[in-house]
Amino acid sequence: GILVKRLYQEGDVVKAGQPLFQIDRAPYEIAVAEARARAEQTHREMNRLKGLAEVKAISQKDYEDAVSADAIAQASLRQAELNLSWTTVTAPVAGTTGRAERSEGNLVSTGADGLLTSIYQSNPMWVRFSLGESDLAKLPGGRINEKLVKGVELVMANGQVYDQPGKLNFVASNIDTTLGTQALRAEFANPAQQLLPGQFVRVRLLTGERDGV
Repeated sequence: GILVKRLYQEGDVVKAGQPLFQIDRAPYEIAVAEARARAEQTHREMNRLKGLAEVKAISQKDYEDAVSADAIAQASLRQAELNLSWTTVTAPVAGTTGRAERSEGNLVSTGADGLLTSIYQSNPMWVRFSLGESDLAKLPGGRINEKLVKGVELVMANGQVYDQPGKLNFVASNIDTTLGTQALRAEFANPAQQLLPGQFVRVRLLTGERDGV
């Protein structure tokens, strides 16, 4: 449909379920009205034939056909109401909004070309990284697992350590044959929005401590 209004400020933090865009409701309101009229008609016809079927004035097949027609009409009404509800595009998750990909007056469609905006979840933040085989060789058994890692730290571009500790939430079970690395992922709290999606950082894995050195 036609995009008639943008309901959020680009770059704002939005809540899950918050309206973001409004698509022209008129065609879908008409479709709902037509579907409701058909549903009411088939329901009246089913009730009328029910009384006749009880006194054997019509065949059982005629009544069953009326029941099926009413069920189809009621389902069509529910689908039309669902389509109408989708004209208000809401945020599926909470996060920070990106720029609007479509402006007011544009015709939007379903599929890959129908992207309206992106929402970035930034708290917690996931950091993806990997270890090369030379790094893995330094670890016991030449492999890493969650039990081996005592802590995860994030080193910012200025060399400072991020003040929120992290934790591993994914360790690949295989080595990438192209890069020769093992993929990992860590989760960090980001209450102050200090970390941004797409940002490059360094991860430090704490795998043990040595005393007296």
